Amino acid sequence: MGEGKRENRLKIYKVLKNGKKLILSALKPYVYIGERVILEIEMPFSGYIYLLNFNVREAVILYPLVGIPQRPFSPGKYRFPDVIFPLIKEFKVEPPPGRAVFEAIFVREKANLLERFRASGPFYRLTAKECYDLHKKLLALPKKAVYIETFELFIKKDREDK
Repeated sequence: MGEGKRENRLKIYKVLKNGKKLILSALKPYVYIGERVILEIEMPFSGYIYLLNFNVREAVILYPLVGIPQRPFSPGKYRFPDVIFPLIKEFKVEPPPGRAVFEAIFVREKANLLERFRASGPFYRLTAKECYDLHKKLLALPKKAVYIETFELFIKKDREDK
């Protein structure tokens, strides 16, 4: 079998009332420790993006970055971390192997959802209680203003890992 350009995509989406989709995807359903993760977000409307990664101890907000003014995104397809390059060059996969959960929060209007959260380098880090508080803030916004998409990919230890 020849080696052609192949994309294996994992996509989870919500169909809106107008038939458009919010799409959050990774270029493949698994990655190896040490590899670069590329996330793709497709927005059918203008708004703001919050991108989170959950691990066993905390949630890390991958976007927006600490101290960088949040900007609105127009409808279209965006790759992370390319959108924030050169501030962040890559999202590198770290141990342990297993399931990695990502969440994209799309907010139509600017909302200050991150005040009082702890900064660690360029990222915000949230405890389980702070994740609950963040989702409580989201629930206070009008229903048509917020969309949340979650997906998971699997982290493999090495190429021998099945």
